[in-house]
Amino acid sequence: MDYLPLLAFVTNFLFVMSLGWYLITNLQWYDYRIERVVQRHHKTWWHIVYFLIPFVLYYVAGNYFIPAFYALVLPAIVLWHRKLDKKLVLTWRVKRFLILLGSITLFLNLMSALKGWGETYSVLIPLVMTYVLSTGIEKFLFLAYKKQAKKKIASMQDLTIVCVTGSYGKTSMKNFIAQVLGAKFNVYATPRSVNTLAGIIRDVNESLPSDTQVYICEAGAREVGDIYAIAQLLHPQIVVVGKVGPQHMEYFKTLDRIKRTKLEIIHSNRLKRAFVHTSVTDEPHDKVTFFGDEIQNLCATLEGTDFDMTVGDETIHFHTSVLGGFQTININAAILIAQELGMNAQEIASAVNGL
Repeated sequence: MDYLPLLAFVTNFLFVMSLGWYLITNLQWYDYRIERVVQRHHKTWWHIVYFLIPFVLYYVAGNYFIPAFYALVLPAIVLWHRKLDKKLVLTWRVKRFLILLGSITLFLNLMSALKGWGETYSVLIPLVMTYVLSTGIEKFLFLAYKKQAKKKIASMQDLTIVCVTGSYGKTSMKNFIAQVLGAKFNVYATPRSVNTLAGIIRDVNESLPSDTQVYICEAGAREVGDIYAIAQLLHPQIVVVGKVGPQHMEYFKTLDRIKRTKLEIIHSNRLKRAFVHTSVTDEPHDKVTFFGDEIQNLCATLEGTDFDMTVGDETIHFHTSVLGGFQTININAAILIAQELGMNAQEIASAVNGL
């Protein structure tokens, strides 16, 4: 019995799924945008080694590709995956992609075998079909989830939304704000480093408690327009633009583009106050308060951090167990927001002391 046709069938299926695994891993890193994977990848040579060369070899080598796949290609992709610092997360989106890819590949292979469409099973067609169909499905689901999130936010009429962005320490700033405000309000903050539009939509729909008084959200970006989209979803009343510097220059190319992208956060039709670090801009606005230079008498030791800061009309001494004088910039923002939301000096000092 000739097992070669069956072996070719199975090998093609495994090869397509291997390339699909590589593709969806890279798509997940780059916000499922194929143009970012192609144009802005941090290691473009990966595409040549793990995708292009095996793809060409499949059509050039003929039946010799079968032993080459099991001896070289498959082990190389497995080894690549094992060495990744950030491995593929099997979200429902990823599972849908892989199930769709597997189904399309099996269907096309069966049709090819039964109808005699050709001697070589296709590789590119199932990948392209899966990407196109998956993108359409996810777009539909995304718009539905986005509408659901907007409806939920609109129903929480007493909710105050604080949105935080910047180049450095966004997550630390978010956590400090949550802890300080949590001394007086029912606070919920986006978990870990959730800071993309899709992640925030999911967080609002699945995790934001209906009795939350203050929702604190972190906004990140990899291209111009990312933060604007978040602002248009949440329309925060209070925003913070922390210290900005040459982070992610591979995406933005210039510091000016980074600053302009971070400032997209102020495009909220409910904006009451924007706290902007002095490293971002000095252009005055009636709703903008600049911060970063208020810290006085800073003393940072292994015992904690002490500093003075003016709150209202009085200068208050603050102590926190948080180590590192650099963290006072983030605590500074938390103090200003607490003051904006009506906490008095003693409440703020007590909350900072508990950090």
